[in-house]
Amino acid sequence: MTNDVIAGRLTQTGALIQESVRQWVIGALPYNRTNPAAVAHLCRLCAHQLLVLYHNWMNRAVRPLPRQVRRSKAFLQNPIVSQRAADLARVAADIECGNNLRKYLSRDIKVAFTPALAGPRSRVRKDLDLMLNDWGVHHLHISTTLDADGYVVRKRSVLPEPLLFAVFKPHTAYLIDIMQHGDWYLDHVLEILASEWPDEGIIHRLNRQNPEPNLTAEGRKAVRNQHANSQFSHEGRVYMPAGILSSAGTTFAAVHEADKLLAQGEAFEHYLGNDSDWINSPDEPRFQFDMQNEGYVFTATKRRLCGKRVVKSQGWWLV
Repeated sequence: MTNDVIAGRLTQTGALIQESVRQWVIGALPYNRTNPAAVAHLCRLCAHQLLVLYHNWMNRAVRPLPRQVRRSKAFLQNPIVSQRAADLARVAADIECGNNLRKYLSRDIKVAFTPALAGPRSRVRKDLDLMLNDWGVHHLHISTTLDADGYVVRKRSVLPEPLLFAVFKPHTAYLIDIMQHGDWYLDHVLEILASEWPDEGIIHRLNRQNPEPNLTAEGRKAVRNQHANSQFSHEGRVYMPAGILSSAGTTFAAVHEADKLLAQGEAFEHYLGNDSDWINSPDEPRFQFDMQNEGYVFTATKRRLCGKRVVKSQGWWLV
């Protein structure tokens, strides 16, 4: 077999591995499959772009793990906590037991991708939770009554509707305060993270002096809507929120995890390229990608390759 033929097969291998990732993500993402614009847009995206979308969608959920619940002073002093004690006790119990918290989240988590809108609604994206991506803060609806679709009832008659702002790490949930719709930009949230949990990895303290004045809520809104990041100053120290937005409105963590996964795919490609039996076999290869929970696997198959029918490469996907 000539070097040109071998090189051609390796090029084909890399393309097929990436295509297996593309097809898996397109099949796994929830979106309106009857919307021609959405279908056409996703089909144009490369594997990396699709993985970023997938990570963004997965990041909106809260992995069902038992967690210690920690409550801020502001949360404990908030009168709504006493008024809604039964509802909040149920939420806290679900967190501590590791129950699925999906019912408390926004129904928008059912949407992983929406085509960009034109005009004044161009920034209305149901697939992006910009407060979560910027600050790493979830918002939960407070109720113990379920609607028919499995999400808790939103008490539309109670205005403003109270929301629980919280940060979730693998072993701990940080209950920040009871807030409301529209409070997505208030420094109050960052003040609690910086004053009560500065070393817990949910806000980053920078080694900087001479902090600049904080942005107003409207200023933070404008910066966030541009998918840009802003610092925060508190008691003479400078902090950076934990999320870190990318220019697409997703997170740098999503970009990083997509990079790692595709690097694993390239390593798998090189591994197969160094296997002479695999390269010399005339069979057409079949590649499959699959992801379960936080683990993923690349599988390569050649039907008649004796003793080497299936080759796998595994890795971890972190959200």
